[in-house]
Amino acid sequence: MQDSKTLSNRIKSGWTRIPAELKFTFTTAFCVFLFIHLYCFTNKFMNHDDVLFSVGGSGTASGRWFKNYICALSSTYSMPWVNGTLSALYAAVAICCVTELFSVKHRFIRVLIAVLMASYPTVAATFSYMYTADAYFFALALACLGAFLTQKFRFGWIAGSVLFAMSLGCYQAYFGMATALLVCSLLYEITYQQYNVKESIVRAFRCLFAILLGMILYKICLDLMLKIENVTLTSYMGVDSMWNVSFSDLLVRTGNAYKYFFAFYPLKTGALFPERTQTIYRMVLIFIGCVVLYRIIKQKLYKTPIQLLLAIVLTLLVPLACCIIFVMSERVHFLMVYPIVVPFVMATVLLDNLADEIPTSKNGLGGIFVYGLLTLSILIFCYDSVLITNKAYLKQDIIFKESFAYNLKLTERIENVDGYHPGMPVLFIGTVNEENRPVQNSTFNELNSLTGVETELSALSDSTIREFCQFYIGVGLPMPSDEARSAALEQLDTQQMPCYPADGSIVITNDIVVVKFSD
Repeated sequence: MQDSKTLSNRIKSGWTRIPAELKFTFTTAFCVFLFIHLYCFTNKFMNHDDVLFSVGGSGTASGRWFKNYICALSSTYSMPWVNGTLSALYAAVAICCVTELFSVKHRFIRVLIAVLMASYPTVAATFSYMYTADAYFFALALACLGAFLTQKFRFGWIAGSVLFAMSLGCYQAYFGMATALLVCSLLYEITYQQYNVKESIVRAFRCLFAILLGMILYKICLDLMLKIENVTLTSYMGVDSMWNVSFSDLLVRTGNAYKYFFAFYPLKTGALFPERTQTIYRMVLIFIGCVVLYRIIKQKLYKTPIQLLLAIVLTLLVPLACCIIFVMSERVHFLMVYPIVVPFVMATVLLDNLADEIPTSKNGLGGIFVYGLLTLSILIFCYDSVLITNKAYLKQDIIFKESFAYNLKLTERIENVDGYHPGMPVLFIGTVNEENRPVQNSTFNELNSLTGVETELSALSDSTIREFCQFYIGVGLPMPSDEARSAALEQLDTQQMPCYPADGSIVITNDIVVVKFSD
Protein backbone atom coordinates (compact mmCIF):
# COMPACT_ATOMS: atom_id res chain seq x y z
CA MET A 1 0.00 0.00 0.00
CA GLN A 2 1.30 3.44 -0.93
CA ASP A 3 2.30 5.63 2.00
CA SER A 4 -0.36 8.34 2.41
CA LYS A 5 2.26 10.71 3.85
CA THR A 6 4.31 11.02 0.66
CA LEU A 7 5.01 14.46 -0.74
CA SER A 8 2.87 13.79 -3.80
CA ASN A 9 -0.15 12.85 -1.71
CA ARG A 10 0.37 15.82 0.60
CA ILE A 11 0.35 18.14 -2.40
CA LYS A 12 -2.76 16.51 -3.84
CA SER A 13 -4.49 16.70 -0.48
CA GLY A 14 -3.60 20.36 -0.08
CA TRP A 15 -4.83 21.15 -3.59
CA THR A 16 -8.17 19.43 -3.04
CA ARG A 17 -8.69 21.43 0.14
CA ILE A 18 -8.71 24.66 -1.84
CA PRO A 19 -12.35 25.46 -2.67
CA ALA A 20 -13.22 25.04 -6.34
CA GLU A 21 -14.73 28.54 -6.49
CA LEU A 22 -11.48 30.04 -5.21
CA LYS A 23 -9.42 28.18 -7.82
CA PHE A 24 -11.87 29.30 -10.50
CA THR A 25 -11.65 32.93 -9.38
CA PHE A 26 -7.85 32.97 -9.25
CA THR A 27 -7.46 31.35 -12.67
CA THR A 28 -10.10 33.57 -14.24
CA ALA A 29 -8.71 36.76 -12.70
CA PHE A 30 -5.17 35.92 -13.80
CA CYS A 31 -6.27 35.18 -17.38
CA VAL A 32 -8.50 38.26 -17.57
CA PHE A 33 -5.65 40.45 -16.33
CA LEU A 34 -3.24 39.03 -18.90
CA PHE A 35 -5.78 39.37 -21.71
CA ILE A 36 -6.65 43.02 -21.00
CA HIS A 37 -3.02 44.10 -20.64
CA LEU A 38 -1.36 41.76 -23.16
CA TYR A 39 -0.45 44.70 -25.44
CA CYS A 40 1.56 46.26 -22.64
CA PHE A 41 3.17 43.01 -21.47
CA THR A 42 4.44 42.12 -24.95
CA ASN A 43 5.86 45.54 -25.84
CA LYS A 44 8.36 47.89 -24.21
CA PHE A 45 7.02 51.34 -23.51
CA MET A 46 8.59 54.09 -21.47
CA ASN A 47 7.81 57.26 -19.62
CA HIS A 48 10.14 59.70 -17.91
CA ASP A 49 10.43 57.63 -14.71
CA ASP A 50 10.71 54.26 -16.44
CA VAL A 51 13.68 55.60 -18.42
CA LEU A 52 15.37 57.14 -15.39
CA PHE A 53 14.82 54.42 -12.80
CA SER A 54 15.12 50.68 -12.44
CA VAL A 55 14.45 49.06 -9.06
CA GLY A 56 15.79 52.07 -7.17
CA GLY A 57 13.43 54.85 -7.99
CA SER A 58 11.45 56.26 -5.12
CA GLY A 59 11.73 54.20 -1.96
CA THR A 60 12.10 55.09 1.70
CA ALA A 61 12.41 58.81 0.97
CA SER A 62 8.87 58.73 -0.45
CA GLY A 63 7.55 56.70 2.48
CA ARG A 64 7.69 53.39 0.57
CA TRP A 65 10.14 51.60 2.83
CA PHE A 66 9.00 48.12 1.75
CA LYS A 67 8.70 48.70 -2.01
CA ASN A 68 12.25 47.99 -3.14
CA TYR A 69 12.27 44.59 -1.42
CA ILE A 70 9.29 43.54 -3.54
CA CYS A 71 10.73 45.07 -6.71
CA ALA A 72 13.87 43.00 -6.17
CA LEU A 73 11.83 39.84 -6.82
CA SER A 74 11.67 40.83 -10.49
CA SER A 75 15.36 41.84 -10.68
CA THR A 76 16.62 45.37 -11.21
CA TYR A 77 15.27 45.62 -14.76
CA SER A 78 11.99 46.92 -16.13
CA MET A 79 10.80 43.78 -17.92
CA PRO A 80 7.18 44.01 -19.13
CA TRP A 81 6.43 40.29 -19.29
CA VAL A 82 8.04 39.42 -15.96
CA ASN A 83 6.74 42.45 -14.04
CA GLY A 84 3.39 42.15 -15.78
CA THR A 85 2.96 38.47 -14.96
CA LEU A 86 3.88 39.05 -11.32
CA SER A 87 1.41 41.94 -11.22
CA ALA A 88 -1.29 39.67 -12.67
CA LEU A 89 -0.59 37.08 -9.97
CA TYR A 90 -0.79 39.67 -7.19
CA ALA A 91 -3.96 41.19 -8.68
CA ALA A 92 -5.54 37.72 -8.89
CA VAL A 93 -4.86 37.26 -5.18
CA ALA A 94 -6.48 40.65 -4.49
CA ILE A 95 -9.55 39.73 -6.56
CA CYS A 96 -9.87 36.38 -4.75
CA CYS A 97 -9.75 38.20 -1.40
CA VAL A 98 -12.52 40.56 -2.50
CA THR A 99 -14.82 37.79 -3.74
CA GLU A 100 -14.24 35.75 -0.58
CA LEU A 101 -14.67 38.80 1.65
CA PHE A 102 -18.20 39.26 0.29
CA SER A 103 -18.83 35.49 -0.10
CA VAL A 104 -19.77 35.85 -3.77
CA LYS A 105 -21.85 32.86 -4.85
CA HIS A 106 -22.23 33.06 -8.62
CA ARG A 107 -19.33 32.57 -11.02
CA PHE A 108 -20.57 35.22 -13.42
CA ILE A 109 -20.33 37.81 -10.64
CA ARG A 110 -16.82 36.62 -9.78
CA VAL A 111 -15.80 37.10 -13.41
CA LEU A 112 -17.44 40.54 -13.48
CA ILE A 113 -15.53 41.64 -10.37
CA ALA A 114 -12.31 40.36 -11.93
CA VAL A 115 -12.92 42.39 -15.09
CA LEU A 116 -13.84 45.49 -13.06
CA MET A 117 -10.68 45.37 -10.97
CA ALA A 118 -8.42 44.45 -13.89
CA SER A 119 -9.67 47.00 -16.40
CA TYR A 120 -10.01 50.25 -14.43
CA PRO A 121 -7.64 52.72 -16.19
CA THR A 122 -5.56 53.28 -13.06
CA VAL A 123 -4.09 49.85 -13.82
CA ALA A 124 -2.88 51.08 -17.23
CA ALA A 125 -1.43 54.18 -15.59
CA THR A 126 0.43 51.95 -13.14
CA PHE A 127 1.92 49.89 -15.95
CA SER A 128 3.41 53.01 -17.48
CA TYR A 129 5.75 52.76 -14.49
CA MET A 130 6.59 49.15 -15.30
CA TYR A 131 9.79 49.14 -13.25
CA THR A 132 7.71 49.35 -10.05
CA ALA A 133 4.29 48.07 -11.13
CA ASP A 134 4.68 44.66 -9.51
CA ALA A 135 5.37 46.25 -6.11
CA TYR A 136 2.26 48.41 -6.45
CA PHE A 137 0.04 45.42 -7.19
CA PHE A 138 1.67 43.57 -4.32
CA ALA A 139 0.49 46.50 -2.17
CA LEU A 140 -3.02 46.00 -3.57
CA ALA A 141 -2.91 42.29 -2.71
CA LEU A 142 -1.72 43.05 0.83
CA ALA A 143 -4.50 45.59 1.36
CA CYS A 144 -7.22 43.21 0.13
CA LEU A 145 -5.80 40.24 2.02
CA GLY A 146 -5.59 42.33 5.19
CA ALA A 147 -9.24 43.32 4.84
CA PHE A 148 -10.23 39.68 4.31
CA LEU A 149 -8.33 38.42 7.38
CA THR A 150 -9.62 41.25 9.56
CA GLN A 151 -13.21 40.50 8.71
CA LYS A 152 -13.21 36.71 8.52
CA PHE A 153 -11.16 35.72 11.56
CA ARG A 154 -11.55 36.64 15.21
CA PHE A 155 -7.94 37.72 15.64
CA GLY A 156 -7.36 38.38 11.96
CA TRP A 157 -7.17 42.10 12.69
CA ILE A 158 -3.68 41.56 14.11
CA ALA A 159 -2.38 40.02 10.88
CA GLY A 160 -4.46 42.54 8.95
CA SER A 161 -2.77 45.49 10.62
CA VAL A 162 0.66 44.09 9.71
CA LEU A 163 -0.42 43.62 6.10
CA PHE A 164 -1.83 47.16 6.00
CA ALA A 165 1.51 48.52 7.25
CA MET A 166 3.38 46.57 4.57
CA SER A 167 0.92 47.74 1.90
CA LEU A 168 1.49 51.34 2.94
CA GLY A 169 5.21 50.63 2.79
CA CYS A 170 4.87 49.58 -0.87
CA TYR A 171 2.46 52.28 -2.06
CA GLN A 172 0.32 54.47 0.18
CA ALA A 173 -2.55 54.88 -2.29
CA TYR A 174 -3.81 51.31 -1.88
CA PHE A 175 -4.53 51.92 1.79
CA GLY A 176 -7.81 53.26 0.39
CA MET A 177 -8.67 49.76 -0.81
CA ALA A 178 -8.32 48.48 2.75
CA THR A 179 -10.53 51.21 4.23
CA ALA A 180 -13.11 50.98 1.44
CA LEU A 181 -13.37 47.19 1.63
CA LEU A 182 -13.64 47.19 5.41
CA VAL A 183 -16.35 49.86 5.51
CA CYS A 184 -18.34 48.32 2.65
CA SER A 185 -18.04 44.79 4.06
CA LEU A 186 -19.19 45.99 7.49
CA LEU A 187 -22.17 47.72 5.92
CA TYR A 188 -22.89 44.59 3.88
CA GLU A 189 -22.74 42.34 6.96
CA ILE A 190 -24.96 44.56 9.07
CA THR A 191 -27.63 44.74 6.38
CA TYR A 192 -27.47 41.07 5.34
CA GLN A 193 -26.38 39.10 8.41
CA GLN A 194 -28.31 38.52 11.63
CA TYR A 195 -25.74 40.01 14.00
CA ASN A 196 -26.77 41.28 17.40
CA VAL A 197 -25.72 44.69 18.68
CA LYS A 198 -22.64 43.39 20.51
CA GLU A 199 -21.37 41.44 17.50
CA SER A 200 -21.84 44.43 15.21
CA ILE A 201 -19.96 46.78 17.53
CA VAL A 202 -17.14 44.27 18.09
CA ARG A 203 -16.69 43.75 14.34
CA ALA A 204 -16.66 47.50 13.72
CA PHE A 205 -14.04 48.14 16.39
CA ARG A 206 -11.99 45.22 15.14
CA CYS A 207 -11.76 46.90 11.73
CA LEU A 208 -10.99 50.27 13.31
CA PHE A 209 -8.19 48.78 15.41
CA ALA A 210 -6.70 47.06 12.34
CA ILE A 211 -6.62 50.34 10.39
CA LEU A 212 -5.18 52.41 13.23
CA LEU A 213 -2.61 49.78 14.24
CA GLY A 214 -1.59 49.37 10.60
CA MET A 215 -0.89 53.10 10.31
CA ILE A 216 1.05 53.09 13.58
CA LEU A 217 3.18 50.13 12.50
CA TYR A 218 3.80 51.79 9.14
CA LYS A 219 4.97 54.98 10.85
CA ILE A 220 7.26 53.07 13.23
CA CYS A 221 8.85 51.11 10.40
CA LEU A 222 9.18 54.22 8.25
CA ASP A 223 10.94 56.21 10.99
CA LEU A 224 13.25 53.27 11.63
CA MET A 225 14.17 52.89 7.95
CA LEU A 226 14.69 56.65 7.55
CA LYS A 227 17.14 56.53 10.44
CA ILE A 228 18.92 53.42 9.16
CA GLU A 229 19.29 54.79 5.62
CA ASN A 230 19.95 58.33 6.88
CA VAL A 231 17.42 59.96 4.54
CA THR A 232 14.50 62.34 5.00
CA LEU A 233 11.02 62.25 3.51
CA THR A 234 10.68 63.96 0.17
CA SER A 235 8.10 66.69 -0.41
CA TYR A 236 6.83 64.84 -3.50
CA MET A 237 3.00 64.80 -3.58
CA GLY A 238 2.96 66.13 -0.01
CA VAL A 239 4.33 62.87 1.46
CA ASP A 240 6.32 64.73 4.11
CA SER A 241 3.19 66.49 5.40
CA MET A 242 1.01 63.37 5.72
CA TRP A 243 1.56 63.28 9.49
CA ASN A 244 1.46 67.02 10.02
CA VAL A 245 -1.89 68.35 8.86
CA SER A 246 -3.71 71.22 10.53
CA PHE A 247 -7.36 70.79 11.49
CA SER A 248 -8.49 73.30 8.88
CA ASP A 249 -6.51 71.50 6.14
CA LEU A 250 -7.96 68.22 7.32
CA LEU A 251 -11.49 69.57 6.88
CA VAL A 252 -10.66 70.82 3.39
CA ARG A 253 -9.14 67.49 2.40
CA THR A 254 -12.10 65.58 3.80
CA GLY A 255 -14.44 67.79 1.79
CA ASN A 256 -12.40 67.06 -1.34
CA ALA A 257 -12.71 63.33 -0.68
CA TYR A 258 -16.51 63.56 -0.68
CA LYS A 259 -16.54 65.91 -3.66
CA TYR A 260 -14.42 63.67 -5.86
CA PHE A 261 -16.31 60.55 -4.81
CA PHE A 262 -19.65 61.88 -5.98
CA ALA A 263 -18.17 63.51 -9.09
CA PHE A 264 -16.48 60.18 -10.00
CA TYR A 265 -14.15 62.03 -12.35
CA PRO A 266 -11.38 62.90 -9.91
CA LEU A 267 -8.75 65.40 -10.95
CA LYS A 268 -10.63 66.69 -14.01
CA THR A 269 -10.58 63.36 -15.83
CA GLY A 270 -13.98 63.88 -17.43
CA ALA A 271 -12.56 63.60 -20.92
CA LEU A 272 -11.11 60.19 -20.11
CA PHE A 273 -14.46 58.38 -19.95
CA PRO A 274 -17.48 58.63 -22.24
CA GLU A 275 -20.29 60.87 -20.97
CA ARG A 276 -22.44 57.84 -20.22
CA THR A 277 -20.03 56.79 -17.47
CA GLN A 278 -21.28 59.58 -15.22
CA THR A 279 -24.83 58.27 -15.63
CA ILE A 280 -23.73 54.70 -14.94
CA TYR A 281 -21.88 55.77 -11.80
CA ARG A 282 -24.92 57.64 -10.48
CA MET A 283 -27.08 54.61 -11.19
CA VAL A 284 -24.63 52.47 -9.21
CA LEU A 285 -24.71 54.83 -6.21
CA ILE A 286 -28.52 55.09 -6.29
CA PHE A 287 -28.81 51.31 -6.55
CA ILE A 288 -26.51 50.80 -3.55
CA GLY A 289 -28.44 53.39 -1.53
CA CYS A 290 -31.79 51.81 -2.36
CA VAL A 291 -30.60 48.29 -1.52
CA VAL A 292 -29.11 49.45 1.80
CA LEU A 293 -32.37 51.18 2.70
CA TYR A 294 -34.40 48.12 1.68
CA ARG A 295 -32.20 45.82 3.76
CA ILE A 296 -32.41 48.12 6.79
CA ILE A 297 -36.18 47.88 6.61
CA LYS A 298 -36.22 44.15 5.90
CA GLN A 299 -33.79 43.40 8.74
CA LYS A 300 -35.83 45.72 10.98
CA LEU A 301 -32.70 47.52 12.09
CA TYR A 302 -34.88 50.45 13.09
CA LYS A 303 -35.86 48.37 16.14
CA THR A 304 -32.24 48.41 17.32
CA PRO A 305 -31.14 52.08 17.26
CA ILE A 306 -27.45 51.29 17.74
CA GLN A 307 -27.31 49.02 14.70
CA LEU A 308 -29.36 51.51 12.69
CA LEU A 309 -26.94 54.29 13.72
CA LEU A 310 -23.98 52.10 12.80
CA ALA A 311 -25.48 51.37 9.37
CA ILE A 312 -26.05 55.09 8.77
CA VAL A 313 -22.52 56.01 9.89
CA LEU A 314 -20.98 53.34 7.68
CA THR A 315 -23.03 54.53 4.71
CA LEU A 316 -21.77 58.07 5.27
CA LEU A 317 -18.20 56.79 5.59
CA VAL A 318 -18.17 54.97 2.25
CA PRO A 319 -17.17 58.06 0.20
CA LEU A 320 -14.44 58.97 2.69
CA ALA A 321 -13.12 55.40 2.79
CA CYS A 322 -12.95 55.16 -1.01
CA CYS A 323 -11.23 58.53 -1.38
CA ILE A 324 -9.12 58.52 1.81
CA ILE A 325 -6.04 59.29 -0.31
CA PHE A 326 -7.34 62.86 -0.69
CA VAL A 327 -7.04 63.18 3.09
CA MET A 328 -3.68 61.43 3.29
CA SER A 329 -1.92 63.37 0.53
CA GLU A 330 -1.78 67.06 -0.25
CA ARG A 331 -1.70 66.35 -3.98
CA VAL A 332 -3.30 63.42 -5.78
CA HIS A 333 -2.99 62.09 -9.32
CA PHE A 334 -4.89 59.41 -11.23
CA LEU A 335 -2.47 56.66 -10.22
CA MET A 336 -3.72 57.04 -6.64
CA VAL A 337 -7.50 56.79 -7.09
CA TYR A 338 -7.96 53.06 -7.77
CA PRO A 339 -10.33 52.56 -4.76
CA ILE A 340 -13.00 54.53 -6.65
CA VAL A 341 -13.74 51.19 -8.34
CA VAL A 342 -15.07 49.77 -5.04
CA PRO A 343 -18.64 51.16 -5.48
CA PHE A 344 -18.87 49.21 -8.75
CA VAL A 345 -17.64 46.11 -6.94
CA MET A 346 -20.16 46.69 -4.14
CA ALA A 347 -23.01 47.03 -6.64
CA THR A 348 -21.90 43.81 -8.32
CA VAL A 349 -21.90 42.01 -4.96
CA LEU A 350 -25.44 43.23 -4.33
CA LEU A 351 -26.43 41.89 -7.75
CA ASP A 352 -25.06 38.53 -6.62
CA ASN A 353 -27.58 38.47 -3.79
CA LEU A 354 -30.36 40.00 -5.83
CA ALA A 355 -30.26 37.09 -8.28
CA ASP A 356 -31.31 34.73 -5.47
CA GLU A 357 -34.14 36.98 -4.29
CA ILE A 358 -35.92 37.95 -7.51
CA PRO A 359 -38.81 35.65 -8.49
CA THR A 360 -39.17 34.80 -12.17
CA SER A 361 -42.94 35.37 -12.04
CA LYS A 362 -44.72 38.60 -12.96
CA ASN A 363 -44.04 39.88 -9.45
CA GLY A 364 -40.34 39.86 -10.21
CA LEU A 365 -40.40 41.76 -13.51
CA GLY A 366 -39.29 45.00 -11.85
CA GLY A 367 -36.42 43.29 -10.10
CA ILE A 368 -35.39 41.48 -13.30
CA PHE A 369 -35.36 44.80 -15.16
CA VAL A 370 -33.17 46.45 -12.50
CA TYR A 371 -30.84 43.46 -12.43
CA GLY A 372 -30.48 43.43 -16.21
CA LEU A 373 -30.02 47.21 -16.44
CA LEU A 374 -27.33 47.32 -13.74
CA THR A 375 -25.52 44.31 -15.14
CA LEU A 376 -25.51 45.77 -18.65
CA SER A 377 -24.35 49.15 -17.34
CA ILE A 378 -21.44 47.61 -15.44
CA LEU A 379 -20.48 45.57 -18.51
CA ILE A 380 -20.47 48.77 -20.57
CA PHE A 381 -18.28 50.44 -17.97
CA CYS A 382 -15.87 47.50 -18.12
CA TYR A 383 -15.80 47.65 -21.93
CA ASP A 384 -15.09 51.39 -21.86
CA SER A 385 -12.29 50.81 -19.33
CA VAL A 386 -10.72 48.15 -21.55
CA LEU A 387 -10.84 50.52 -24.53
CA ILE A 388 -9.28 53.37 -22.53
CA THR A 389 -6.58 51.02 -21.28
CA ASN A 390 -5.59 49.87 -24.74
CA LYS A 391 -5.81 53.38 -26.18
CA ALA A 392 -3.28 54.33 -23.53
CA TYR A 393 -1.00 51.50 -24.61
CA LEU A 394 -1.36 52.47 -28.27
CA LYS A 395 -0.47 56.06 -27.40
CA GLN A 396 2.59 54.94 -25.44
CA ASP A 397 3.68 52.73 -28.33
CA ILE A 398 3.39 55.59 -30.83
CA ILE A 399 5.16 58.09 -28.59
CA PHE A 400 7.97 55.64 -27.89
CA LYS A 401 8.56 55.28 -31.63
CA GLU A 402 8.30 59.03 -32.19
CA SER A 403 10.73 59.67 -29.36
CA PHE A 404 13.10 57.07 -30.79
CA ALA A 405 13.01 58.74 -34.21
CA TYR A 406 13.48 62.22 -32.71
CA ASN A 407 16.43 61.21 -30.54
CA LEU A 408 18.03 59.17 -33.33
CA LYS A 409 18.01 62.22 -35.60
CA LEU A 410 19.30 64.36 -32.75
CA THR A 411 22.26 62.07 -32.08
CA GLU A 412 23.05 61.89 -35.81
CA ARG A 413 23.08 65.68 -36.01
CA ILE A 414 25.35 65.88 -32.97
CA GLU A 415 27.77 63.28 -34.32
CA ASN A 416 27.98 65.06 -37.69
CA VAL A 417 29.19 68.34 -36.17
CA ASP A 418 32.85 68.99 -37.04
CA GLY A 419 35.10 68.28 -34.07
CA TYR A 420 32.74 65.89 -32.32
CA HIS A 421 34.17 62.80 -30.68
CA PRO A 422 32.37 60.06 -28.68
CA GLY A 423 31.96 60.88 -25.01
CA MET A 424 32.00 64.64 -25.52
CA PRO A 425 29.76 66.43 -22.97
CA VAL A 426 26.49 67.78 -24.35
CA LEU A 427 24.74 70.88 -23.04
CA PHE A 428 21.05 71.38 -23.79
CA ILE A 429 19.78 74.97 -23.70
CA GLY A 430 16.05 75.42 -23.21
CA THR A 431 13.51 72.65 -23.70
CA VAL A 432 11.84 70.80 -26.55
CA ASN A 433 8.58 72.66 -27.08
CA GLU A 434 5.68 72.81 -29.51
CA GLU A 435 7.53 75.22 -31.79
CA ASN A 436 10.53 73.00 -32.48
CA ARG A 437 8.85 69.61 -32.19
CA PRO A 438 8.85 68.27 -35.77
CA VAL A 439 5.66 66.20 -35.38
CA GLN A 440 2.65 67.54 -33.53
CA ASN A 441 0.31 64.67 -32.68
CA SER A 442 -2.91 65.87 -31.03
CA THR A 443 -4.46 62.39 -31.15
CA PHE A 444 -5.29 60.83 -27.77
CA ASN A 445 -5.60 64.21 -26.03
CA GLU A 446 -8.38 62.73 -23.89
CA LEU A 447 -5.71 60.54 -22.25
CA ASN A 448 -3.61 63.47 -21.03
CA SER A 449 -5.08 63.14 -17.54
CA LEU A 450 -3.97 59.52 -17.28
CA THR A 451 -0.87 59.78 -15.11
CA GLY A 452 2.27 58.24 -16.57
CA VAL A 453 0.97 58.06 -20.14
CA GLU A 454 3.40 60.44 -21.79
CA THR A 455 2.73 63.30 -24.12
CA GLU A 456 5.22 63.90 -26.92
CA LEU A 457 6.92 66.75 -25.09
CA SER A 458 7.08 65.22 -21.61
CA ALA A 459 9.02 62.32 -23.11
CA LEU A 460 11.70 64.74 -24.35
CA SER A 461 13.08 66.49 -21.29
CA ASP A 462 16.79 67.01 -20.67
CA SER A 463 17.24 63.95 -18.43
CA THR A 464 15.04 61.58 -20.44
CA ILE A 465 16.77 62.45 -23.71
CA ARG A 466 20.13 61.52 -22.21
CA GLU A 467 18.89 58.28 -20.70
CA PHE A 468 16.89 57.36 -23.80
CA CYS A 469 19.88 57.84 -26.08
CA GLN A 470 22.07 55.86 -23.71
CA PHE A 471 19.78 52.82 -23.41
CA TYR A 472 17.79 52.73 -26.66
CA ILE A 473 20.18 54.25 -29.22
CA GLY A 474 23.53 53.41 -27.67
CA VAL A 475 24.93 56.93 -27.75
CA GLY A 476 26.10 58.55 -24.53
CA LEU A 477 25.36 62.26 -24.07
CA PRO A 478 27.14 63.04 -20.80
CA MET A 479 26.23 66.20 -18.92
CA PRO A 480 29.04 68.79 -18.62
CA SER A 481 30.28 69.91 -15.23
CA ASP A 482 29.05 73.22 -13.81
CA GLU A 483 32.43 74.82 -14.47
CA ALA A 484 32.53 73.61 -18.09
CA ARG A 485 28.94 74.73 -18.60
CA SER A 486 29.68 78.23 -17.33
CA ALA A 487 32.83 78.48 -19.47
CA ALA A 488 30.96 77.37 -22.60
CA LEU A 489 28.14 79.86 -22.05
CA GLU A 490 30.63 82.71 -21.57
CA GLN A 491 32.27 81.99 -24.92
CA LEU A 492 29.03 81.51 -26.84
CA ASP A 493 26.26 84.00 -27.61
CA THR A 494 23.33 81.62 -27.35
CA GLN A 495 20.84 84.40 -28.06
CA GLN A 496 22.06 84.53 -31.63
CA MET A 497 21.77 80.79 -32.14
CA PRO A 498 18.70 79.46 -33.94
CA CYS A 499 16.60 76.78 -32.24
CA TYR A 500 16.88 73.11 -33.12
CA PRO A 501 16.46 71.65 -35.73
CA ALA A 502 17.64 74.72 -37.73
CA ASP A 503 21.19 74.85 -39.08
CA GLY A 504 23.55 76.34 -36.53
CA SER A 505 21.49 75.14 -33.55
CA ILE A 506 24.24 72.65 -32.66
CA VAL A 507 27.78 73.93 -32.14
CA ILE A 508 30.93 72.89 -30.32
CA THR A 509 32.67 75.32 -28.01
CA ASN A 510 35.26 74.74 -25.32
CA ASP A 511 35.12 70.99 -26.13
CA ILE A 512 31.38 70.89 -25.31
CA VAL A 513 28.48 70.24 -27.68
CA VAL A 514 25.82 72.90 -27.24
CA VAL A 515 22.29 72.20 -28.51
CA LYS A 516 19.74 75.00 -28.35
CA PHE A 517 16.12 73.86 -28.15
CA SER A 518 14.52 77.15 -27.11
CA ASP A 519 15.29 80.64 -25.76
